[in-house]
Amino acid sequence: MRQYAGNWASAIWALAPGAEAKLDERIVKSAPMQKTQLSDIYGEREAEIILQQPVAWRSMHSQGRGLNSVLINQLGSDIDHYNLREAEFGCKRHRRVQLR
Repeated sequence: MRQYAGNWASAIWALAPGAEAKLDERIVKSAPMQKTQLSDIYGEREAEIILQQPVAWRSMHSQGRGLNSVLINQLGSDIDHYNLREAEFGCKRHRRVQLR
């Protein structure tokens, strides 16, 4: 997460391959991961493109460029092995739900 000049925080998740499927399987939540939802409607390839659009949009602005710099510094050449996701969408949807 990176705060920029203002009060709008932004974040990107770097998920290892298979992490989204594990989150779907192991965490009780109100809905599946966005990738799963979009894949069911549009297909796997199209879902990935849709999920990359917000990341690309963020990259056009200062906070997104800063996040990308942090990712490159932290992940180095391994960055291409991760699935980058706009964290704002995921954070709002994935709360742990207690079932009684």
